[in-house]
Amino acid sequence: MANLPNLTGDQLKLVQELEIEMMSDMYTRMTNTCHKKCIPSKYKDSELGKGEAICIDRLCVMLG
Repeated sequence: MANLPNLTGDQLKLVQELEIEMMSDMYTRMTNTCHKKCIPSKYKDSELGKGEAICIDRLCVMLG
């Protein structure tokens, strides 16, 4: 957390909680996007196929 003004303990805790919430939300949205675009809604196998794995890899690189 660079360039933050002098914060009280409560203010710093709030900033930390907001940062965790933001990162959690971003991770959830990225995961949902990967599932929607790359993994079919009906599973045929218990493991990802090659095409699904490549799709996820490419999408994660784009989103990351």
